[in-house]
Amino acid sequence: MDTISEPRCGTQPDQHELWSRIPVEMRALPQWALAEPGPERHHKRPRTITGGDASSTDPSTWTDFDTACAAAAECGWQVGFMLHSDDPLCCIDLDVKDGTPPEDLARFESVIATMDSYTERSRSGRGWHIWVLGGIGPGRRRNGIEVYSQDRFIICTGQATHDRPVAARQQQLNNMVSQMGPPAPDIQLWGEPYPDYSLANDASLDQGQLGRLFRGDWEGRYESRSHADLALVKLLAPKTESPRECWETFLLSALGARDKAKRPDYAQSTIGAAVAHLANDAALRQHGQEVAEALLNSGDAQSERTGDGASLLSRLSVDWNTGDDAEVPDIVDGLVADEDVTLLGGHGGIGKSFLALQIACAVATGATILHRGARQCRVLYYSAEDGRKRLTRRLRKLIASVGYQEEVLRKNLRVLDASEVEPLYGETLQESGGKRAAFPKFLGARADFRNLQQMVEEFDAEFVIIDGASDTFDGNEIARREVRAFVKLLRQVHPKRPIGVLLNVHIDRASARGNSSNDDGYAGSAQWHNSCRRRLFLQQEIKREYDEDTKQSSMVAGDILLRVMKNQDGPPEPDMVVQRGMHGLWQSAADLTGITSVQKYEADHGPTILRLIAEYYARNKFMSTSLAPQASTGVYATLKSDPQFPVGLTRKRTNQVVRQLERDGLLIEETYKRGNRATGERWAVALGPNGAN
Repeated sequence: MDTISEPRCGTQPDQHELWSRIPVEMRALPQWALAEPGPERHHKRPRTITGGDASSTDPSTWTDFDTACAAAAECGWQVGFMLHSDDPLCCIDLDVKDGTPPEDLARFESVIATMDSYTERSRSGRGWHIWVLGGIGPGRRRNGIEVYSQDRFIICTGQATHDRPVAARQQQLNNMVSQMGPPAPDIQLWGEPYPDYSLANDASLDQGQLGRLFRGDWEGRYESRSHADLALVKLLAPKTESPRECWETFLLSALGARDKAKRPDYAQSTIGAAVAHLANDAALRQHGQEVAEALLNSGDAQSERTGDGASLLSRLSVDWNTGDDAEVPDIVDGLVADEDVTLLGGHGGIGKSFLALQIACAVATGATILHRGARQCRVLYYSAEDGRKRLTRRLRKLIASVGYQEEVLRKNLRVLDASEVEPLYGETLQESGGKRAAFPKFLGARADFRNLQQMVEEFDAEFVIIDGASDTFDGNEIARREVRAFVKLLRQVHPKRPIGVLLNVHIDRASARGNSSNDDGYAGSAQWHNSCRRRLFLQQEIKREYDEDTKQSSMVAGDILLRVMKNQDGPPEPDMVVQRGMHGLWQSAADLTGITSVQKYEADHGPTILRLIAEYYARNKFMSTSLAPQASTGVYATLKSDPQFPVGLTRKRTNQVVRQLERDGLLIEETYKRGNRATGERWAVALGPNGAN
């Protein structure tokens, strides 16, 4: 079509007024095209202002908003926006049809309320288009909801139901699309040459045939719609990466719009037949059916949902007369559970890896940690974050500071440097075999998890610490299904019996800034919290303090708390005030302050100064005991630029705090040799209640 068909003059008088309601964020971009009026599917195809085919990947076929509106008004047509990867816009299409159930309509209303952005009625007057700022890459489609941020033409009506600016909603988009399955393949349905899905050795797979089938043009060419469905799937299968992606692509076509296409059994049988016909191989025919079934139902435990009723009842029934109800004692009293997963969360750099290694040493030797008893057992520490050198330094510091018996540690503790090992959970490719090999993707345990299982079994570990989730979980942290699958996978780390697992995880940004509530401490899906039995949270408090000298208030770093945010096995545990001592060793506040309460120094920042001196000491950065103003290595001169140094704390007040800490035996003067062999005096933190170290 090179020219517009007979113009439809006499457009509605209020059409320009409706178009003027379209947000300025969209009107300002020259990404507009026209669309014919009418309900037919082909009327949605984008047109240039001269009536030719427009393309969502060819900017030369687009125009500016005012030109598009003028041309559309003259001909009685409509205007639409071309979404492109370079623009910041995203559209959520809520599709309402005859028979849309009430629960879907309620879900649509919830999406509109959650996005709280510009929303207008679709051309049919029944659905909605929600416009937001954000990007998702290839489009997604599921249960009447479609999301696009590129390569898509959206007809705009201006019939606003939520007449407000386009709002930034990237986080909400991430949460939505994570539950919508894999991305829709990048396919242009209108005005473009269709992608070449033909097989090199099969001339019957015609590109023009693909276009006709995508538009739903099958009558007179195929015996039935089912035969047309099979033909279209055969055209799509050779170039899509998996049976699931093939079917997702099929659902974008006119043939895929009917209800029958939503049935899993129909999808399975159609894809299986297509794979078998294309391969013309009896062995692959059966395998094609198996692959289709596996991918179309990935994540579901088929073995748990099949079988006769008697066998299922026998396998799943609980016998309350057995001894299976015996309580399992904690690995660390009140902190680390056995036979399940415990999460240890903390902001990056706060020291959770050192705490996890300290827990490993305490459990391996049966020593107490933070005044909590530890049950001695064999421990495997799997470090996916820190390498061999850092682990060695930390172990030496722990042995020197605490006095662990090395022979006991070597017997009961195995520390693994897995910093160069691939994640335990993520996508893998598996060859399907046959004459035409395919490599469908599976999301789940990877080969390195099975390697870990073999090492756990060989060492016969009773407790495994994994540091940490960001390096071992290569999935979507906000996808509930993936997070739940990973946590369930960790419960199987010992292939023969359940054991305790401690997993280090990062916290959300709000918690890292010190904002706290009962739900703080995990990043991503709440399933991290829901799937585990115990959850610990290492948190730096942020307090507001008033400085009498400057007459100003400021936010300063306060105590570090170890909080038990979840405990399914007992009563709530109180928050513990913890501090870093010599060599970075984690200790309770009582260990550092002796008989002096930590609250005594709250107004003078004593705990913060004490902790910083200890941390710097552990890094071999020593502070002079001199309190003179010109002392360049004194406490104030060294710490004043540290981000955790209390804002507004003067040199005079700092010196007063240091002297008070010394009088109470918390700081001691220590003689040492400088690099030039001269001796000097430095501050050291006392470990004992009387200041003796």
